[in-house]
Amino acid sequence: MYLPVPRTRLSLCLILLCCTVQNSAFSATNPGDQDLIRDRQNRLLEEQRRRLDELKELPGKEAKSAASTAPVDTRCFPIKDIALSGADSLSAAGREHLLKPYADQCLGVSQLNALLKDLTDFYIDKGLVTSRAYLPQQDMSKGHLQVLVVEGKLEGLKGADNSKLSDRELAMAFPGKSGEILNLREIEQAVDQLNRLPSNQAQMELTPGEAVGGSAVLVKNNPQKPWRASLSRNNDGQKSTGEQQWGTGFEWDSPLGLADQLILRGGHDAVSDHQKTSRNAMLYYNVPWGWWNFSYSYNQSDYRSVVQGDGFDFKQTGDSENHQLRAERVIHRDAVSKTSLNVGLSHLRTNNYIEDSRLAVSSNRLSE
Repeated sequence: MYLPVPRTRLSLCLILLCCTVQNSAFSATNPGDQDLIRDRQNRLLEEQRRRLDELKELPGKEAKSAASTAPVDTRCFPIKDIALSGADSLSAAGREHLLKPYADQCLGVSQLNALLKDLTDFYIDKGLVTSRAYLPQQDMSKGHLQVLVVEGKLEGLKGADNSKLSDRELAMAFPGKSGEILNLREIEQAVDQLNRLPSNQAQMELTPGEAVGGSAVLVKNNPQKPWRASLSRNNDGQKSTGEQQWGTGFEWDSPLGLADQLILRGGHDAVSDHQKTSRNAMLYYNVPWGWWNFSYSYNQSDYRSVVQGDGFDFKQTGDSENHQLRAERVIHRDAVSKTSLNVGLSHLRTNNYIEDSRLAVSSNRLSE
């Protein structure tokens, strides 16, 4: 037999914070992020315990199961409707999906905690790890429940003092904006964009902001030398054009201060022989922009060799050029994977000659 809740006004102030966070949502965060979130939780725990003890002392009736995952409590409040405020990024369909299992139910402490956990986990699954749901001070005796969501906002992004990362580099790498909801997926994207440069070892740390629910992102980095040069010799060439090859390379990280990258490579045959020779050169440039990456590459080569036919030696020469533009965008990212699409345009020109006569069959101009 259920005991009805008295009609007298009951003032209730609950601050319930879900302390269970899915491990997958924080697989890419560093210890500083977790310490920040844990500190915010601990500040509310003492008040939460006191309010929960007060609620358990109130008379009520045995709770019905509000949802398949909500545990059963022995005391509850009949709730006719639930008002959700502060969840500006939550669609109408999303609100209904999350609140429907708890509407027109008798909710006790465990059911209320489960409701807040469902709301908070929904944000965490989307990477909004600083957003939280809680119950403000209210009177639930008339069957109206108010739930407040504080959507954690990004107050700023800056590099640590010794990171050697400029504001311009951070702006090119980070797809989000100050004042928007802080999204862990955007932070992960920025880390990937910065660390694609071999000279960077960037990590992000969340720090408390000035406003309620606000956070700032501090970028730590262990910078290395921004340029690299190489000289090599190998036998990757062809016997007809010079098997032994010299190779040189030069890489420069962020030459324009845009978290961009420039790569130059060149090579030629190592053995001096006017009958057999080859040369090649390559230029590559890449620049990030949030979820995007844009790149341009240029390859050039020429060769000279001797072919035999009918007892005669024939001089064979040729050259080629290749231009390629490419754009790539990350279209989906979660805690364990990311999906990207790319589109490109290339133009290839090749020329081959025998005794300075152009071979039309093997000389082409292609664009795709």
